[in-house]
Amino acid sequence: KSKNYRKMETQMEIEVRAWDISKKKFHYPKLWDNTMPSNWEQHYEINLYTRLKDVNKKHIYVGDLLKGHDGFIYRVWFVRGGFAINVHVDKFKHDIKMDYPFPLQCLSDEQTVSYIENNCEVIGNIYENPELLQP
Repeated sequence: KSKNYRKMETQMEIEVRAWDISKKKFHYPKLWDNTMPSNWEQHYEINLYTRLKDVNKKHIYVGDLLKGHDGFIYRVWFVRGGFAINVHVDKFKHDIKMDYPFPLQCLSDEQTVSYIENNCEVIGNIYENPELLQP
C-alpha cells in the first residue's frame, strides 16, 4: 500500500449515535474512546452512520426507518460485512423486531444506494418510533 492510502485509511472517522437506554434519548459523541464506562453496553445501543443520506440529505444510521416513494418502510440493519435494508418490510412486518428473518438487500451496490438517496426519507427509528413497526 502507498503511504497516501495508509494515511487516508487511518484518517477515516467512524460516526455513531448512541441510544441511552435508561434516558431514552440519543447522544451524538464526537469521539468514542476509553472515557466511556467499561460497561457501556448495558447503558447504550450504538448505531453506526452508513455514510448515506436520504432524499432530504439527512444522515442514515443503523436502526433508522425509511419510507420509499413506493410506500414501503425499510429498516436499516448492520450485518456481517456492512449495512443492509430489508426487502419490503410491509410484507414481513410481523417479523421486523427479530434478527432479520427475511430477505435483505445490501447497501453496497450502486442501484440500492441510488434508490435510497433519491427516493427514501428517514421517517423515524426503532427506538423513538416503535409504532412504525406494528403490523
